[in-house]
Amino acid sequence: MYFCGLIALAMTMGAAACAEDYDGQLEIPAESNKIDIIAPEFSMLYEDIRVNNSNVASGLDVTVDFGDGTVKTVKSGLYTNHTYTRPGKYTIKLSAPTYESSTKEITVGEMVGLNERTRMFADPDNKKILIVSHRAHTTNKNIAENSLASVDDAIAAGADMIETDIAVTSDGVLCISHDGGETDENGNWIDISKNPWSVVKKIKLRDREGNITDQTVPSFEAFLEQGRGRVYYNIDKMDRLPNPDAAFQLVERIGMTESVVFYGNVAADAWAYNERAHVGKWQATPTDFEGKNLWEHYSQISYWPGGCNDASAAYNAGLPVFINLLHVLTASIPEYDIDPGQMDELLKLNPKVAYIQTDCPAELDAYLRSIGRR
Repeated sequence: MYFCGLIALAMTMGAAACAEDYDGQLEIPAESNKIDIIAPEFSMLYEDIRVNNSNVASGLDVTVDFGDGTVKTVKSGLYTNHTYTRPGKYTIKLSAPTYESSTKEITVGEMVGLNERTRMFADPDNKKILIVSHRAHTTNKNIAENSLASVDDAIAAGADMIETDIAVTSDGVLCISHDGGETDENGNWIDISKNPWSVVKKIKLRDREGNITDQTVPSFEAFLEQGRGRVYYNIDKMDRLPNPDAAFQLVERIGMTESVVFYGNVAADAWAYNERAHVGKWQATPTDFEGKNLWEHYSQISYWPGGCNDASAAYNAGLPVFINLLHVLTASIPEYDIDPGQMDELLKLNPKVAYIQTDCPAELDAYLRSIGRR
Protein backbone atom coordinates (compact mmCIF):
# COMPACT_ATOMS: atom_id res chain seq x y z
CA MET A 1 0.00 0.00 0.00
CA TYR A 2 2.81 2.38 0.91
CA PHE A 3 4.56 1.63 -2.45
CA CYS A 4 1.35 2.20 -4.44
CA GLY A 5 0.82 5.46 -2.58
CA LEU A 6 4.25 6.72 -3.62
CA ILE A 7 3.49 5.92 -7.25
CA ALA A 8 0.17 7.74 -7.07
CA LEU A 9 1.79 10.76 -5.45
CA ALA A 10 4.53 10.87 -8.13
CA MET A 11 1.95 10.64 -10.93
CA THR A 12 -0.10 13.46 -9.37
CA MET A 13 2.92 15.73 -9.00
CA GLY A 14 4.02 14.95 -12.60
CA ALA A 15 0.59 15.77 -13.94
CA ALA A 16 0.49 19.02 -11.99
CA ALA A 17 3.90 20.02 -13.29
CA CYS A 18 2.84 19.26 -16.85
CA ALA A 19 -0.38 21.23 -16.44
CA GLU A 20 1.55 24.19 -15.08
CA ASP A 21 4.08 24.18 -17.94
CA TYR A 22 1.60 23.62 -20.81
CA ASP A 23 0.68 26.85 -22.62
CA GLY A 24 -1.81 25.41 -25.09
CA GLN A 25 0.68 25.18 -27.97
CA LEU A 26 2.15 21.88 -29.15
CA GLU A 27 5.86 22.14 -29.90
CA ILE A 28 6.47 20.45 -33.28
CA PRO A 29 10.11 20.19 -34.38
CA ALA A 30 10.72 22.44 -37.37
CA GLU A 31 11.54 20.71 -40.67
CA SER A 32 15.11 21.15 -41.82
CA ASN A 33 15.42 23.75 -44.56
CA LYS A 34 18.91 22.67 -45.54
CA ILE A 35 19.17 22.32 -49.31
CA ASP A 36 19.32 18.73 -50.53
CA ILE A 37 21.90 18.62 -53.35
CA ILE A 38 21.56 16.26 -56.31
CA ALA A 39 25.02 15.91 -57.89
CA PRO A 40 27.48 13.12 -58.73
CA GLU A 41 30.40 12.37 -56.43
CA PHE A 42 32.77 11.83 -59.34
CA SER A 43 33.34 13.43 -62.74
CA MET A 44 35.73 12.83 -65.60
CA LEU A 45 37.55 15.71 -67.23
CA TYR A 46 35.30 17.64 -69.61
CA GLU A 47 32.28 15.62 -68.52
CA ASP A 48 29.03 17.57 -68.66
CA ILE A 49 27.64 17.03 -65.13
CA ARG A 50 24.17 18.05 -63.89
CA VAL A 51 23.37 19.62 -60.52
CA ASN A 52 19.94 20.13 -58.98
CA ASN A 53 18.17 20.05 -55.60
CA SER A 54 15.17 18.14 -54.31
CA ASN A 55 13.58 20.48 -51.76
CA VAL A 56 13.82 24.18 -52.66
CA ALA A 57 10.42 25.71 -53.42
CA SER A 58 9.65 26.03 -57.11
CA GLY A 59 10.50 29.34 -58.73
CA LEU A 60 13.18 30.45 -56.28
CA ASP A 61 16.64 31.41 -57.49
CA VAL A 62 19.30 28.86 -56.56
CA THR A 63 22.96 29.87 -56.68
CA VAL A 64 25.39 27.08 -57.55
CA ASP A 65 29.08 27.53 -56.79
CA PHE A 66 31.05 24.71 -58.46
CA GLY A 67 34.20 25.36 -56.44
CA ASP A 68 36.43 26.11 -59.41
CA GLY A 69 35.53 29.78 -59.75
CA THR A 70 32.31 29.13 -61.68
CA VAL A 71 29.06 30.39 -60.12
CA LYS A 72 25.66 30.07 -61.79
CA THR A 73 22.11 31.01 -60.80
CA VAL A 74 19.17 28.88 -61.91
CA LYS A 75 15.50 28.55 -60.99
CA SER A 76 14.73 25.76 -58.53
CA GLY A 77 13.67 22.55 -60.21
CA LEU A 78 15.95 23.09 -63.21
CA TYR A 79 19.26 21.36 -63.74
CA THR A 80 22.38 23.44 -64.23
CA ASN A 81 25.30 21.93 -66.15
CA HIS A 82 29.02 22.30 -65.68
CA THR A 83 32.29 20.92 -67.04
CA TYR A 84 35.48 20.67 -65.00
CA THR A 85 38.70 21.21 -66.96
CA ARG A 86 41.22 20.26 -64.27
CA PRO A 87 41.43 17.14 -62.09
CA GLY A 88 41.09 17.46 -58.32
CA LYS A 89 38.60 17.64 -55.47
CA TYR A 90 35.99 20.41 -55.51
CA THR A 91 33.18 21.54 -53.21
CA ILE A 92 29.82 22.30 -54.81
CA LYS A 93 27.73 24.77 -52.79
CA LEU A 94 24.02 25.53 -53.26
CA SER A 95 22.33 28.61 -51.75
CA ALA A 96 18.77 29.93 -51.91
CA PRO A 97 16.73 32.59 -50.05
CA THR A 98 15.36 31.38 -46.67
CA TYR A 99 17.21 28.05 -47.03
CA GLU A 100 20.34 26.83 -45.31
CA SER A 101 23.18 26.40 -47.79
CA SER A 102 24.57 22.93 -48.48
CA THR A 103 27.81 21.55 -49.88
CA LYS A 104 28.85 18.33 -51.60
CA GLU A 105 32.31 17.08 -52.53
CA ILE A 106 33.07 16.00 -56.08
CA THR A 107 36.26 14.34 -57.33
CA VAL A 108 37.34 15.03 -60.90
CA GLY A 109 39.60 12.35 -62.36
CA GLU A 110 42.34 12.65 -64.96
CA MET A 111 40.60 10.61 -67.68
CA VAL A 112 38.49 12.61 -70.13
CA GLY A 113 34.81 11.79 -70.64
CA LEU A 114 33.51 10.12 -73.79
CA ASN A 115 32.13 13.43 -75.06
CA GLU A 116 35.72 14.70 -75.26
CA ARG A 117 37.57 11.44 -76.05
CA THR A 118 35.37 10.66 -79.05
CA ARG A 119 35.78 14.13 -80.52
CA MET A 120 38.77 12.80 -82.45
CA PHE A 121 36.35 10.79 -84.59
CA ALA A 122 35.00 14.06 -86.02
CA ASP A 123 38.43 14.63 -87.61
CA PRO A 124 38.45 13.07 -91.11
CA ASP A 125 42.20 12.52 -90.79
CA ASN A 126 41.97 10.62 -87.48
CA LYS A 127 43.90 7.34 -87.41
CA LYS A 128 43.44 6.37 -83.76
CA ILE A 129 41.40 3.29 -82.87
CA LEU A 130 39.89 2.49 -79.47
CA ILE A 131 40.17 -1.11 -78.24
CA VAL A 132 37.13 -2.80 -76.68
CA SER A 133 37.66 -5.87 -74.51
CA HIS A 134 34.87 -8.41 -75.11
CA ARG A 135 33.47 -9.47 -71.69
CA ALA A 136 36.67 -8.00 -70.19
CA HIS A 137 38.66 -10.81 -71.83
CA THR A 138 42.43 -10.97 -72.20
CA THR A 139 44.67 -13.93 -73.10
CA ASN A 140 44.80 -14.84 -69.39
CA LYS A 141 42.56 -17.93 -69.23
CA ASN A 142 42.67 -18.09 -65.43
CA ILE A 143 40.57 -14.98 -64.84
CA ALA A 144 36.78 -15.25 -64.88
CA GLU A 145 35.11 -13.13 -67.53
CA ASN A 146 32.86 -10.27 -66.38
CA SER A 147 34.44 -10.31 -62.92
CA LEU A 148 35.97 -7.47 -60.94
CA ALA A 149 39.40 -9.06 -61.47
CA SER A 150 38.82 -9.13 -65.22
CA VAL A 151 38.24 -5.36 -65.23
CA ASP A 152 41.71 -4.77 -63.81
CA ASP A 153 43.22 -7.32 -66.19
CA ALA A 154 41.61 -5.75 -69.27
CA ILE A 155 42.79 -2.28 -68.26
CA ALA A 156 46.34 -3.58 -67.73
CA ALA A 157 46.17 -5.17 -71.19
CA GLY A 158 45.49 -1.79 -72.82
CA ALA A 159 41.71 -1.88 -73.29
CA ASP A 160 40.05 1.52 -73.64
CA MET A 161 36.56 0.09 -73.18
CA ILE A 162 35.00 -3.04 -71.69
CA GLU A 163 31.96 -4.72 -73.23
CA THR A 164 29.58 -6.43 -70.83
CA ASP A 165 25.97 -7.54 -70.28
CA ILE A 166 23.45 -6.84 -67.53
CA ALA A 167 21.20 -9.45 -65.91
CA VAL A 168 18.45 -8.72 -63.39
CA THR A 169 17.78 -10.77 -60.25
CA SER A 170 14.28 -11.75 -59.13
CA ASP A 171 14.34 -8.88 -56.62
CA GLY A 172 15.44 -6.32 -59.20
CA VAL A 173 19.19 -6.02 -58.62
CA LEU A 174 21.24 -5.26 -61.75
CA CYS A 175 24.28 -7.51 -62.00
CA ILE A 176 26.77 -8.69 -64.62
CA SER A 177 26.38 -11.90 -66.62
CA HIS A 178 26.64 -12.64 -70.33
CA ASP A 179 24.22 -15.56 -70.40
CA GLY A 180 21.73 -14.47 -67.74
CA GLY A 181 22.93 -17.20 -65.43
CA GLU A 182 25.98 -19.01 -64.07
CA THR A 183 27.00 -22.56 -63.16
CA ASP A 184 27.55 -22.90 -59.43
CA GLU A 185 30.22 -24.95 -57.63
CA ASN A 186 28.00 -28.05 -57.76
CA GLY A 187 27.49 -27.81 -61.50
CA ASN A 188 23.94 -26.47 -61.23
CA TRP A 189 22.77 -23.76 -63.61
CA ILE A 190 21.52 -20.73 -61.67
CA ASP A 191 19.05 -18.60 -63.63
CA ILE A 192 19.67 -15.07 -62.35
CA SER A 193 16.17 -13.85 -63.20
CA LYS A 194 14.67 -16.52 -60.92
CA ASN A 195 16.91 -15.97 -57.91
CA PRO A 196 17.34 -13.07 -55.45
CA TRP A 197 20.57 -11.10 -55.16
CA SER A 198 21.31 -12.79 -51.82
CA VAL A 199 21.79 -16.05 -53.78
CA VAL A 200 23.32 -14.68 -56.98
CA LYS A 201 26.05 -12.62 -55.30
CA LYS A 202 27.51 -15.78 -53.72
CA ILE A 203 27.97 -17.67 -56.99
CA LYS A 204 31.67 -18.28 -57.61
CA LEU A 205 32.60 -17.64 -61.22
CA ARG A 206 34.59 -20.03 -63.39
CA ASP A 207 37.59 -19.07 -65.47
CA ARG A 208 37.74 -19.65 -69.22
CA GLU A 209 39.00 -23.20 -68.68
CA GLY A 210 36.09 -24.07 -66.38
CA ASN A 211 37.91 -23.83 -63.06
CA ILE A 212 36.19 -22.24 -60.06
CA THR A 213 37.74 -18.96 -58.95
CA ASP A 214 37.40 -16.74 -55.89
CA GLN A 215 35.50 -14.16 -57.97
CA THR A 216 31.73 -13.86 -57.54
CA VAL A 217 28.98 -12.31 -59.68
CA PRO A 218 29.40 -8.53 -59.36
CA SER A 219 26.59 -6.03 -59.21
CA PHE A 220 26.37 -3.65 -62.17
CA GLU A 221 27.31 -0.76 -59.89
CA ALA A 222 30.36 -2.56 -58.46
CA PHE A 223 31.51 -3.51 -61.96
CA LEU A 224 31.35 0.11 -63.10
CA GLU A 225 33.01 1.39 -59.94
CA GLN A 226 35.89 -1.07 -60.41
CA GLY A 227 37.00 0.75 -63.56
CA ARG A 228 35.87 4.27 -62.68
CA GLY A 229 38.13 6.87 -64.24
CA ARG A 230 40.31 4.19 -65.88
CA VAL A 231 38.18 2.66 -68.64
CA TYR A 232 34.94 3.15 -70.57
CA TYR A 233 32.09 0.64 -70.66
CA ASN A 234 29.91 -0.70 -73.46
CA ILE A 235 26.65 -2.18 -72.14
CA ASP A 236 25.39 -4.76 -74.63
CA LYS A 237 21.82 -5.87 -75.38
CA MET A 238 20.17 -3.01 -73.52
CA ASP A 239 16.94 -3.52 -75.46
CA ARG A 240 16.56 -6.99 -73.90
CA LEU A 241 16.36 -5.68 -70.35
CA PRO A 242 12.87 -5.66 -68.78
CA ASN A 243 13.49 -2.12 -67.50
CA PRO A 244 16.36 -0.28 -69.25
CA ASP A 245 15.54 2.88 -67.26
CA ALA A 246 16.97 1.22 -64.15
CA ALA A 247 20.37 1.04 -65.85
CA PHE A 248 20.16 4.62 -67.16
CA GLN A 249 19.24 5.82 -63.68
CA LEU A 250 22.07 3.96 -61.94
CA VAL A 251 24.71 5.25 -64.38
CA GLU A 252 23.58 8.83 -63.87
CA ARG A 253 23.25 8.44 -60.09
CA ILE A 254 26.87 7.37 -59.69
CA GLY A 255 28.09 10.03 -62.12
CA MET A 256 29.32 7.79 -64.94
CA THR A 257 27.29 9.01 -67.92
CA GLU A 258 30.50 9.98 -69.71
CA SER A 259 32.02 6.55 -69.09
CA VAL A 260 29.25 4.41 -70.58
CA VAL A 261 27.84 3.60 -74.03
CA PHE A 262 24.47 1.83 -74.17
CA TYR A 263 24.18 -0.60 -77.08
CA GLY A 264 20.88 -1.66 -78.64
CA ASN A 265 17.75 -0.09 -80.07
CA VAL A 266 17.41 2.18 -77.04
CA ALA A 267 18.43 5.64 -78.23
CA ALA A 268 15.02 7.26 -77.67
CA ASP A 269 14.69 5.75 -74.17
CA ALA A 270 18.24 6.68 -73.21
CA TRP A 271 17.86 10.28 -74.37
CA ALA A 272 14.45 10.62 -72.76
CA TYR A 273 16.14 9.89 -69.46
CA ASN A 274 19.41 11.73 -70.13
CA GLU A 275 19.94 13.66 -73.35
CA ARG A 276 23.72 13.28 -72.93
CA ALA A 277 23.68 9.45 -72.99
CA HIS A 278 26.01 7.73 -75.48
CA VAL A 279 24.42 5.09 -77.71
CA GLY A 280 25.51 2.43 -80.19
CA LYS A 281 23.29 0.49 -82.60
CA TRP A 282 23.67 -2.34 -85.06
CA GLN A 283 24.28 -0.95 -88.57
CA ALA A 284 23.07 2.47 -87.44
CA THR A 285 22.76 5.33 -89.90
CA PRO A 286 23.09 9.07 -89.24
CA THR A 287 19.31 9.43 -88.99
CA ASP A 288 19.41 7.28 -85.83
CA PHE A 289 21.35 10.08 -84.12
CA GLU A 290 19.72 13.10 -85.73
CA GLY A 291 20.33 16.26 -83.77
CA LYS A 292 23.22 14.73 -81.81
CA ASN A 293 26.99 14.90 -82.17
CA LEU A 294 27.59 11.90 -84.40
CA TRP A 295 31.09 11.29 -83.05
CA GLU A 296 29.69 10.51 -79.58
CA HIS A 297 27.77 7.45 -80.85
CA TYR A 298 28.50 4.56 -83.21
CA SER A 299 27.28 2.04 -85.78
CA GLN A 300 28.24 -1.57 -85.05
CA ILE A 301 29.12 -4.25 -87.61
CA SER A 302 31.09 -7.51 -87.64
CA TYR A 303 34.16 -8.68 -89.57
CA TRP A 304 34.78 -12.19 -90.84
CA PRO A 305 37.67 -13.40 -93.00
CA GLY A 306 36.76 -12.31 -96.51
CA GLY A 307 34.29 -9.55 -95.64
CA CYS A 308 32.19 -7.53 -93.21
CA ASN A 309 28.80 -5.88 -92.92
CA ASP A 310 28.22 -2.74 -94.95
CA ALA A 311 28.88 0.49 -93.04
CA SER A 312 29.24 2.88 -95.97
CA ALA A 313 26.34 5.11 -94.87
CA ALA A 314 27.99 5.61 -91.49
CA TYR A 315 31.45 6.24 -92.92
CA ASN A 316 30.15 8.71 -95.51
CA ALA A 317 28.41 10.78 -92.82
CA GLY A 318 31.21 10.71 -90.26
CA LEU A 319 29.43 8.33 -87.86
CA PRO A 320 32.04 6.20 -86.02
CA VAL A 321 32.01 2.48 -86.77
CA PHE A 322 32.50 -0.25 -84.16
CA ILE A 323 33.71 -3.62 -85.52
CA ASN A 324 33.48 -7.02 -83.84
CA LEU A 325 36.63 -9.12 -84.35
CA LEU A 326 35.50 -12.10 -82.32
CA HIS A 327 36.16 -15.83 -82.20
CA VAL A 328 32.64 -16.43 -80.90
CA LEU A 329 31.25 -15.19 -84.24
CA THR A 330 33.50 -17.36 -86.40
CA ALA A 331 36.06 -19.95 -85.31
CA SER A 332 38.47 -18.81 -88.03
CA ILE A 333 39.22 -15.69 -85.94
CA PRO A 334 41.75 -16.62 -83.22
CA GLU A 335 40.52 -16.25 -79.64
CA TYR A 336 43.91 -15.75 -77.99
CA ASP A 337 45.91 -13.98 -80.66
CA ILE A 338 45.70 -11.53 -83.55
CA ASP A 339 46.05 -12.73 -87.16
CA PRO A 340 48.01 -9.98 -89.01
CA GLY A 341 46.51 -11.03 -92.34
CA GLN A 342 42.98 -10.66 -90.97
CA MET A 343 43.84 -7.29 -89.45
CA ASP A 344 45.28 -6.07 -92.74
CA GLU A 345 42.06 -7.10 -94.50
CA LEU A 346 39.82 -5.54 -91.84
CA LEU A 347 41.63 -2.21 -92.10
CA LYS A 348 41.63 -2.23 -95.89
CA LEU A 349 37.86 -2.75 -95.83
CA ASN A 350 37.40 -0.24 -92.99
CA PRO A 351 40.26 2.28 -93.01
CA LYS A 352 38.30 4.71 -90.81
CA VAL A 353 37.17 2.20 -88.15
CA ALA A 354 36.85 3.82 -84.71
CA TYR A 355 36.45 0.84 -82.35
CA ILE A 356 37.55 -2.81 -82.59
CA GLN A 357 36.16 -5.38 -80.15
CA THR A 358 38.50 -8.26 -79.35
CA ASP A 359 39.27 -11.03 -76.86
CA CYS A 360 42.98 -10.15 -76.76
CA PRO A 361 43.41 -6.39 -76.20
CA ALA A 362 47.16 -6.47 -75.47
CA GLU A 363 47.94 -8.21 -78.75
CA LEU A 364 45.67 -5.88 -80.71
CA ASP A 365 47.23 -2.88 -79.00
CA ALA A 366 50.73 -4.03 -80.00
CA TYR A 367 49.66 -4.58 -83.61
CA LEU A 368 47.92 -1.19 -83.91
CA ARG A 369 50.89 0.60 -82.37
CA SER A 370 53.18 -1.03 -84.90
CA ILE A 371 51.22 0.59 -87.72
CA GLY A 372 50.62 3.96 -86.04
CA ARG A 373 46.93 3.48 -85.25
CA ARG A 374 47.08 4.02 -81.43
